[in-house]
Amino acid sequence: MIELLEVRKMLEPQAAALAASRATEQQLKEIKGHLLKMIEHLDVVAVREQQDFLFHDAIIRAAGNRVLLELAKPLTPMLIKSRKITGQTHWDMDRIKRQHTAIYEALRLGNASLAEEAMRQHLLGVGVDLISEKRLVDVSLTGDITVGSKT
Repeated sequence: MIELLEVRKMLEPQAAALAASRATEQQLKEIKGHLLKMIEHLDVVAVREQQDFLFHDAIIRAAGNRVLLELAKPLTPMLIKSRKITGQTHWDMDRIKRQHTAIYEALRLGNASLAEEAMRQHLLGVGVDLISEKRLVDVSLTGDITVGSKT
């Protein structure tokens, strides 16, 4: 899972920056819709996981870069499975809400540097959560995930 997060840190902040300058009103509406559904259902793990994935996926699509979109496609199964694992932990729901809202607001304002930094901060928080949970999660290239405790 850490390796997947490393890849996300390489791609998603820049995707957010691009989306801030390229997203259409319809794309912003879609991103906001996923944000609102995620916030509304923070206590429903399956819905929160799904809306979180869709929120991030919509940002990648709003970046308007076909190469980035093609690079992201093979990651989809791993991203969905990773959320099933991380969704079972006790996350700081207020922080999740604040971080996703900050990302959306930066996109809405069209502020590329703010969107990039908001996404970077969000992913740093995800990394801290993963480390604090002391879980090892190995995501193979085929999308298989194994979970074990850290020794």
